[in-house]
Amino acid sequence: MTSATPAPSVVSAPLLPKIVPIAAPEPPRDVSNPLSLPPMQVELGTKKRVFTFSDRMLAAAHLGSTLVLYAATVVAREGDDVVIEGTSGPNYKVHAGYLIAVPDEVKLRPRDPVLAEWNGAMKHAVVTKVNKTSNTVRFTDVDGGAPETTLKTARVVRQVDGLHPGNYAAMRDGADHKLVLLVSSWKEGGTRRWLGLGYAGAATLIDEAALRPMPTSLGAVKPGAEVMADWAGTLRRGTVTAADADAGLVTVKFERAGRPAVLGWGRVTLPFDATQAR
Repeated sequence: MTSATPAPSVVSAPLLPKIVPIAAPEPPRDVSNPLSLPPMQVELGTKKRVFTFSDRMLAAAHLGSTLVLYAATVVAREGDDVVIEGTSGPNYKVHAGYLIAVPDEVKLRPRDPVLAEWNGAMKHAVVTKVNKTSNTVRFTDVDGGAPETTLKTARVVRQVDGLHPGNYAAMRDGADHKLVLLVSSWKEGGTRRWLGLGYAGAATLIDEAALRPMPTSLGAVKPGAEVMADWAGTLRRGTVTAADADAGLVTVKFERAGRPAVLGWGRVTLPFDATQAR
């Protein structure tokens, strides 16, 4: 009787460990310069007063995120950064491109357009009265309107026409123009660029060639004039129904829109004609 040949034993191949690639660690986020602006210098007054963003806003900032300018004081310089005095927390660093410097003294006249402090935030206003120790202004972009306010020690910056920090500008966006608030600018190659705040404070970087300055006074904007005016961040056509140069306010009835809107300086302009358009 022939015995059966035993079946060859099967040896299982050892299981190799799964190799998971390790991602390179991300570089630490520079919270003082979240949008990677180039090095800049800023000239400060002796009181070192500025409008800038809070440390919490900067820590979470990216293109499109909301940024709001607040009144603050610089306590030191640190390279290209400045150190901001914390109000509800520790001091923190800010790149010079994220602030607007406030002069120590400024000579004002009635009807002058200004940046001024309202409940700690930077707002636009027009001067209504000038005294030796104080100035009275009417804010033009405070929700719900604001009465005349007397400022003794608040931060004030007088504005002039052109592309300047704190001014509004019209940014070309296809066939439309969007309203932006200018913060700072720098040269990049042969181009000047701006950090601006769009609708609801959305952070954006803009080539200067796409910008048109908005006027800082009402000028020729009078009742009956056709204008381009701010409607939810976009400049739309409308007609002026009332204008108060002393208060820096104008009432505009928009085409195919609802109730008239009351707008302050910088948010209304005469239409861009073909020779002015860029």
